[in-house]
Amino acid sequence: SSLPLMSDLPTFPSGDEFDDLVDSVEPVYSVEWDADRPGGGGAAHVYPWRGGYVVVSEMGDDAVYQTLEAAITGGEVNYVTGATVSVESTELSAEALAGMLRTFDGEAYQVEINGTPYESAEVADFPGDAPRAFRPVTA
Repeated sequence: SSLPLMSDLPTFPSGDEFDDLVDSVEPVYSVEWDADRPGGGGAAHVYPWRGGYVVVSEMGDDAVYQTLEAAITGGEVNYVTGATVSVESTELSAEALAGMLRTFDGEAYQVEINGTPYESAEVADFPGDAPRAFRPVTA
């Protein structure tokens, strides 16, 4: 089957539609962070919405995408920093999510993905400050 064209996607929910969505629908993806200072925590969520996916971020990058993967990467809610606490999805495995996560600065970070501890590791093809891959933490 073919993917819908961007013009086939619904518009971003407004007003009561938005309130109903975030109040009554469970997100299919969430990333949470805590910056260890008052007001420093936050979250971004992806919700299913009329055949697409809606990104709702405290960073203000709200948009509609045709797939969950496109919402996570296109909505830029796949970046991990030292403040990132957890990444959760009801539709994607921890392994699939780990392959989508990136860092801004190439630093090593640990984060829980679907409840399992993961750590960032250098990608051999991209040394230095390029995006890092995430792998399960080993003892």
